[in-house]
Amino acid sequence: MMTDASISATSDPQTVAFGIATEENLIDKERNRLNQKKHDLALEYIKLTNRFERALIEHKLAVDYFEFRSFWFDFLPVTLIATTITVIGFLISGKTAQNDDGAAAENSVEFEPLLTGQSKQLWSLAVGILGAVSTLFNAIGKRTNYQSQCDMHRAAVKALEKICLAVSFEKDWFNRDGKNLDVVAEKIVNNPEQRSELENLADKLGSDLKSHQASFQAMQDACCGSPLPTRVIQAFTLLDQIHGDGSCTATDLIFHYHKLWKEFSTCRWWPLKAPRIDVIDKHNEWKEWKKKNRRRNYANKTTPHA
Repeated sequence: MMTDASISATSDPQTVAFGIATEENLIDKERNRLNQKKHDLALEYIKLTNRFERALIEHKLAVDYFEFRSFWFDFLPVTLIATTITVIGFLISGKTAQNDDGAAAENSVEFEPLLTGQSKQLWSLAVGILGAVSTLFNAIGKRTNYQSQCDMHRAAVKALEKICLAVSFEKDWFNRDGKNLDVVAEKIVNNPEQRSELENLADKLGSDLKSHQASFQAMQDACCGSPLPTRVIQAFTLLDQIHGDGSCTATDLIFHYHKLWKEFSTCRWWPLKAPRIDVIDKHNEWKEWKKKNRRRNYANKTTPHA
């Protein structure tokens, strides 16, 4: 038989409704708290994604910039001068056949130089001048150190590509596990003793943010000895300032980063010379192009097909 208390508990609809409402309020409270945590975490990831994407493009431009100078201003001139000195030295000098021990061979024949007389003296002078020029190029190369700077930025590009790939995978959490916050909130209310374990499902990415930021800062510090080209920094900084008014989304910002990268890469004199780009005009041009493209895509979707 049922007791009077149990009969009263089961027959009082107000008590039952109050208990259900209280539980729903607790679940709503937990859901709102988790959603706020998710929202804050998503904003941090968006900021980091934009920051990493900009740094990746800047370092790629720096690789092109310094690699061009390393090859054309350092490696190629020194190599050509050394080759020329070797060829001229062969033309102005004779040669005597020798044994393995270095002594002149029996019945040895001395080869006459191809250049003799005054011509030989002039070419000897040219060898000396070329040697001095080669020494000068070597000194300039050590001073500018273009190859080392190129290697620094290339290493930064590889590190940033790994970081960006990791961040892109982690951002998928917001489209996958982030949708299950209602389930997590209900579990927290029904199992208070497992609160810490279940909350880790909601903010498990928070610790990864700090590791990405530390890796990024370490990579930037490693490139302190090789600053980016000034006009590249100025262009991307101005683009960030334009987006600072909140008129564009984070997706638009990354799109504009890539458009600006294309402007540099397709410039006639790049990477010999960093171009001066009118970022404001280009930004307005890109916005108009994207609006027209969106309207065109919308029209194609709404137009009935036969």
